[in-house]
Amino acid sequence: MKRKIKNILAAIVMIVAIIVSFWLAINVLLVGGVMQAIVGFQTMDAGMAAWGIVRALLFEMGFIPFWLGMFVAVWLTD
Repeated sequence: MKRKIKNILAAIVMIVAIIVSFWLAINVLLVGGVMQAIVGFQTMDAGMAAWGIVRALLFEMGFIPFWLGMFVAVWLTD
C-alpha cells in the first residue's frame, strides 16, 4: 500500500513538473521574450528589447522544474 501511494505521488509530481516546465519555457520565456523584444524595438526601448532577446535565448532554463520533478519522482520510487 505504501509503495502504491509513493508511485502515485511520483506520477503527480512528474505531471505537475511537466506542465509547469512547458508553461514557463514556452509561454513565459520564449513567447513572452519575443513579444517583449518586439515591443521594445517598436517603442525604441533598447533595454526592453535586450531583455526580451535574452529571455527568448535562454528559454531552455524553463525546463529546470522538469529535471527537479524527475529527480524527486525517482527519489520517491527508489
